[in-house]
Amino acid sequence: SVNYGIYIKNIKLVNSAGKTVTTWKSKTVLSKGGTTKERFYLDFSKYPSGTYKFCYTLEPVYGYTSQSYSISVTHSAGKVTYSSGKYIYDTNGNKKIKVVFNLRQLKGYTPKLQIYDSNGNLIKTLTGSDKVTYDNSNYSFTWIMENSNGSPIRAGKYTFKLTCNGKSCCKKLTLDPN
Repeated sequence: SVNYGIYIKNIKLVNSAGKTVTTWKSKTVLSKGGTTKERFYLDFSKYPSGTYKFCYTLEPVYGYTSQSYSISVTHSAGKVTYSSGKYIYDTNGNKKIKVVFNLRQLKGYTPKLQIYDSNGNLIKTLTGSDKVTYDNSNYSFTWIMENSNGSPIRAGKYTFKLTCNGKSCCKKLTLDPN
């Protein structure tokens, strides 16, 4: 009897440096005739941002030559969460708001804070002065509670949106600049 089938072998995920970061067991994916779908699960949260290649070889059992394939996968790691917000005062007694966000797996990226009024209008953008230095960092912004034109804000609800490498988190705070 003739044995038909296709095996999938050499299944691996390779990082941009060409290093294999994980592998899967070989398996038979298709007997004579028909179609099939195979899924290979992976928790990307354990890996840093970057471009990866999912590589595999299809090897027919009878009569054909093996062929290798690869598919590029771009992964953007990281998570942003709100930590705290509190009023602080400078040496002249001027009131400011300090907001703190926790950034995970975003080392090397620069965060940006956008502030919106209660109508959803962007009133101020603050860009971080430093890149995130650790995989688990608290990053703070201090705002003097003025809009982009330098005018003081009114008391009310404001949304703070921190974005870093495409990951973001929003927090609504009620502020009183007086």
